[in-house]
Amino acid sequence: MQHVFLLQTAYKFLQKHPKILGSRIAMLGLSLGTSVTLKMAVYSDVMKLRCAVCINGSHVQPMDGFLNEMLNYFTEHWRNIHFTKDNEAVWRDILLPIPTDLSRKVDVSN
Repeated sequence: MQHVFLLQTAYKFLQKHPKILGSRIAMLGLSLGTSVTLKMAVYSDVMKLRCAVCINGSHVQPMDGFLNEMLNYFTEHWRNIHFTKDNEAVWRDILLPIPTDLSRKVDVSN
């Protein structure tokens, strides 16, 4: 997967940078980026993050793939999006109820 390689390459670059303390690298994920952050923090053999911050993301994380599978999940459930009277999209119903199938969740104990 090209995006995994690119993120790991960036991480290695930061680790070696003279103005960065390589043992204290964190990663921030916002919205769909939380999927990337969780995957890299838990499953990457290269990236050993000091901290992973995920803001406004999804708890649905297909474990057998990466972003493609996540986007496919959203595509299959897009009809669950609804709109407020101010025409604001509400996505939470795509992800609810919280899945009980453990294969769809990140094992954060890693």
